[in-house]
Amino acid sequence: MTDPSPSEDITVSSDRSLKKLAWAIEASGGQFKLIVARCNYVSLRSRLVERLQELCSVEIRILVLKESDTILYATIRAALGENRPAALMVLGLESVRDIEQMLISSNQVREEFRKNLPFPLV
Repeated sequence: MTDPSPSEDITVSSDRSLKKLAWAIEASGGQFKLIVARCNYVSLRSRLVERLQELCSVEIRILVLKESDTILYATIRAALGENRPAALMVLGLESVRDIEQMLISSNQVREEFRKNLPFPLV
């Protein structure tokens, strides 16, 4: 018997984490829930997001932030309009030029997220 390769270990670990994330998204349906997830490799992220969408029974809308975005809440509201997805995954925090300002402004309007975004936000 041979030991699994490092890439197999990553795949098994990632799949286990993705199943937990899918469960958290599904369990939070219809209510705001902030779920923080991290991927160490941008090159791997798109494959993991694709796999998460396969595992999850609800549709996950994807929003990719731009470097120039500064206010997360306003960016989400502008992107969604009146649409309310079952879940929203925000990607690209690592590329935001002024991430500190984005986090400060998000904290200042945190109740608006809860009141106006009735879905899990990953």
